[in-house]
Amino acid sequence: MSENSCSSSDEEDIVIDEDKVQELENKVVGNPYDYSAHVELLTLLDQGGDIDRCREVRERMSGLFPLPPDMWLHWINQERLFLPLDKQRVRDTLSNLYSRAVKDYSSVRLWCQYCADVVSVLEFSEEKTRELFEQALSDVGLHVTKGIELWEQYRQYEEALLLSISDKLSPATAEGSAGGTGEVADKEFLQDLYNKQRSRVENLFQRQLAVPLTGLESVLREYREWLGDEGAVSPHLLTRYEAALKKREAVQSYEEALENTAPPHEEEYHFYIEYERKNGDPARVICLMERALTDNPLDTARWIDYLQYLVCGTLLLPFPLSYSPRLQTEITITTPHSHLVPLPLNLSLTPRSSVPLSLSEVLSSLVSQDQVLKVKDVVLRAYSRAIRNIPWVVDVWTQFMLAQQRYQLHFSHIDETLEEALKSGFSDARSNVLLWKCYLTCHWRQERFKPLKSNGSCSDVEEIENSPLSQAFQRAVNSVNQTFGEEGDPTGELTRFMAECEAERDDLSSFRQLMSGLFESRIYKEQSRLWLEFVSLELRYGEVEDARKVFQKAIQCTTDNTELILQKFLHFESVHGSMESYDNAALKCRRQQKKIDEKRAKEAEKQEQQSKKQEQQSKKQEPSESKPSKKSKQPLNKKRKMSSEPADIVAPKHPKPNQPAPSTKSPAKFPRNPDSHSAEVDKSKYPVTVFVSNLSYSATEDDLNDTFKQVGDIVDIRLVKSVNNKSRGFGYIEFHTREEVLAALEMDRVPVLERPCYVSECKERGEGSRAEFKFSTRLEKHKVFVNNLPYSVSEAELRAMFEGVGKVASVRMVTTKSGKFKGYAYVEYGSSEDASRAVLELNGKEVG
Repeated sequence: MSENSCSSSDEEDIVIDEDKVQELENKVVGNPYDYSAHVELLTLLDQGGDIDRCREVRERMSGLFPLPPDMWLHWINQERLFLPLDKQRVRDTLSNLYSRAVKDYSSVRLWCQYCADVVSVLEFSEEKTRELFEQALSDVGLHVTKGIELWEQYRQYEEALLLSISDKLSPATAEGSAGGTGEVADKEFLQDLYNKQRSRVENLFQRQLAVPLTGLESVLREYREWLGDEGAVSPHLLTRYEAALKKREAVQSYEEALENTAPPHEEEYHFYIEYERKNGDPARVICLMERALTDNPLDTARWIDYLQYLVCGTLLLPFPLSYSPRLQTEITITTPHSHLVPLPLNLSLTPRSSVPLSLSEVLSSLVSQDQVLKVKDVVLRAYSRAIRNIPWVVDVWTQFMLAQQRYQLHFSHIDETLEEALKSGFSDARSNVLLWKCYLTCHWRQERFKPLKSNGSCSDVEEIENSPLSQAFQRAVNSVNQTFGEEGDPTGELTRFMAECEAERDDLSSFRQLMSGLFESRIYKEQSRLWLEFVSLELRYGEVEDARKVFQKAIQCTTDNTELILQKFLHFESVHGSMESYDNAALKCRRQQKKIDEKRAKEAEKQEQQSKKQEQQSKKQEPSESKPSKKSKQPLNKKRKMSSEPADIVAPKHPKPNQPAPSTKSPAKFPRNPDSHSAEVDKSKYPVTVFVSNLSYSATEDDLNDTFKQVGDIVDIRLVKSVNNKSRGFGYIEFHTREEVLAALEMDRVPVLERPCYVSECKERGEGSRAEFKFSTRLEKHKVFVNNLPYSVSEAELRAMFEGVGKVASVRMVTTKSGKFKGYAYVEYGSSEDASRAVLELNGKEVG
């Protein structure tokens, strides 16, 4: 019997569209990271009941992406169908799937089914089952609204074990057995086992009552019934219970906000997490962040915040710590800065005796028992999940490599991480440089405690050249240069890092060779900042004379900020040189400064000549209407002074009736309104009219028509003019419909003759005249603010730079009223993930 025969008859009747399946297969092969294609293919096969191929698709997907809990559960439930056929194989399969599923996302439902199957299907041992329940509690046991399901399931399991032991101790069971010494021993053993099991159940009750969960009141009632007449609830436990109720009440509004809003709950989680960070313990913060990431698995900012929280908490464990014994077998640890600690504050430790542990013993336990704290596992698991959810964020990959080295994993793990990162599709040079530099730092940290003391022998040179760091550097440089060319590393970051490493291990020959080779390229030798870094390294590792030689070369080569090099050179000679060397340096600097001034004067003169030439050409290209005819130059009245107004406002000769007027200029694209000097507009036309302002005085109706004709048919354009027929810089545009007006309003600040044109509603004077800020004042996660930009940068250049991160929806260059760029801009992306990635990858990047 085949496995597919277990599917229902209805499924067998469904015919799979094999052509569509093949089309989707080809699509997936062409782009393995097309998640939607995988899902569509899986849905198609699942509807047709082809479980074998569904399994193949899911395996392929799980190797590329973390799967959502619902998809894991569907997969697991399909595999359960074959349990009657091969129990052991299916048990192994289910165990494997469950262990993989709970590593992707936190899900109460998934954990509850996992634990239920462990008891009923997988048949784990008691010890292993308890370990699994404890792992589930640490993952989702603090979920305020759903966590109680898991607690109840755990307690029911322990109560079932208690009941089975109690049955063995019952009088009916005892009567059926023979008396004797063996029976007494067995009974004592069972009684001891019963007491221990009862303690476990009671401990679970007490732990649950101290956690702010929904349904605590019913748990307390059950606990009292369970105790019966044997004992009452302790005052200490009641105090903790009341504290849990207060905590639950405090977070109730946040839970209700999550319940009453649609996913992805970004704002609701933001405020909830901020509250827990200030008032809660780290275990609750981690649980809540996991919930947020389960609902928003592609939220880049949330992932980065989570990872930073874990790492900072691990590295910045605050002291002093205070603790208090609890329930004899547990210790509660509190800190004054608990929001920095990424671990549950309630840590289960095993005391050496019933005597409370000293603080030093607690600290030694925390340090030595890594299996208790599980810092390493928590952090590394978080990073391994992050790179599968947001593989486009280079910082996550680099921090993962650092974390692997921090927790002393074998270097092969770092090698594997680098290879995965390079395959993840980083198309920009900067991301590749950052990946390789982080990889080199890991290699350097591996070797730095074994510095090479070269004595010039061939064996030492070979050892340096063949070191893992040197080989990694050559591979890094070759990879970047082959893909992006020299411009891929515009500041020589990889070479400078390697050169400093060589200097640090006293191989000054290799250090100077690398730096000199770097400055053979024009894009590097013109940068003053790189030369100054070379000087600094020479002073740190080499001799003063070597640094002086570098300065002398830098003076001749730099072009971007030579004055800074001259100033630093004089300062260098003031500190390290003699009077003679200082005078020589001052003479060289004066000569070089003179050359710079002469060069700048020539460039300024050349630029001025070009400007005059362009101005003359523009005057020649002016429309013929701006050139007066010979007749129009003659005054109408010889006794009157010549008018200072342009000649084109002189009244032309009136044509004879029924005869068109002669024209000496080209016809206008849009007819002029004879009443354009008037600012009056028919009030009935306000709804279909827009008011345009901040116009250049040379702007014409034709210019406005060319700009706004894309909106729709224009009825009339009225430029308001002075009595001298000069434009006053504002006017009115009338459309046919209200929809066209709304579209025109969206064009506010569109450039007209390189000057932003302000577009607003046409209203009665004084009505709504107060200017309103047209942009949103709320947090816009999909927009990026970019400042410190050179005034020469263009919108196209800025768009091209940010397009390397994601699809850019718009770029708004902030300008003055005259259209001059202010040096900052706003870049809008289609998603907040792309915007977050842009901040991470482009912050601090040099432009222009």
